[in-house]
Amino acid sequence: MLDPGPGLRRAADAARAALPLFEAAGDDLGTARACLRLAQERQLAGRHGEAEQLLRRALDGAVRADAEPERAAALGAVGVSLWTGPVPVPEAVERCRTLLARHGAGRRTVRLTLNCPLAVLFALQERWAQARACLAEAERLARELAFAEAEVFLPVFRAAVHSAADRPGRAVEELRQAERACRGLGAAGLRGPIARDLARALLDCGDTAAAEDVLTGHQDGLPPADAADLHGTLARVAALRGRPDECAEQLRRTRTAAGETDSPVVRATAALDEARAALALGDPARASAAADAAADLYAAKGHVAGRRRAAAVAAVAARAERAAAARTTAARTTAAGTAAAGTTQEDQR
Repeated sequence: MLDPGPGLRRAADAARAALPLFEAAGDDLGTARACLRLAQERQLAGRHGEAEQLLRRALDGAVRADAEPERAAALGAVGVSLWTGPVPVPEAVERCRTLLARHGAGRRTVRLTLNCPLAVLFALQERWAQARACLAEAERLARELAFAEAEVFLPVFRAAVHSAADRPGRAVEELRQAERACRGLGAAGLRGPIARDLARALLDCGDTAAAEDVLTGHQDGLPPADAADLHGTLARVAALRGRPDECAEQLRRTRTAAGETDSPVVRATAALDEARAALALGDPARASAAADAAADLYAAKGHVAGRRRAAAVAAVAARAERAAAARTTAARTTAAGTAAAGTTQEDQR
């Protein structure tokens, strides 16, 4: 599990082979652990509906075995799939709250792991006070538990909330902190996702050079959801650098990877990346169509912050389209006037 590529595949393959043996033996703890590994594989592939089914089995096994680490891990992973997967945000919020009420009493680790995705879900609805309250509770519990991994994942969740609120500078600060914690803990598997989030936040801050630098060395063997994120960000970089052919290839790879997931968030982000890249390349009509597609996907998810962001890009594209149309009309008028003047002079001669 420390290796995000071949290591994860080996862990999932071992879990797939072991699961029937655990089930036949009535080994609830083994079943929970195997289902967790398989669910993590499905999550990285962007197949959150499939992951949720496995996580329900993992949670059932963990409860029967009275296995607290596995219970907390399954619940935290459910929260992440509710955030990113196809379940609409309002329903996802209620399901998270139900899980907290059912499993959180007296279990600080459960409350810590569930409050983080719940904070982001609130942020997607632009319910900022609730998002801050969830993060505050998670931070307090992490201090009480002396939970080392929280030094990495809490800044990542805080950055997600800041990004939803259009505060990319604050997101950069949090992700830099997570990056330092990763190095300190040797958590190699998290460095790629953090780098991609950081590059996106840097682009939103207008620092193209830093974003491009951060992405160096994070490009090979990624599962679909991560690949869509990477190539969408690289497409924006290429567009801002004035490299249209490279941008087109990156967008092709983005669409292919996003289409393999069941995540409206991944697909909407890919469409919004295309819209921003098209704007940078001076193609407002394409930008407008892509931003509208992103807005529809965000709306289906109930992702208020994303829909607002897509609408803002669509508005910029619409203004650029009108300006381009006005320039075209002015040029035609000028050309027609020039032609008419030439005809008059010829008649006079």
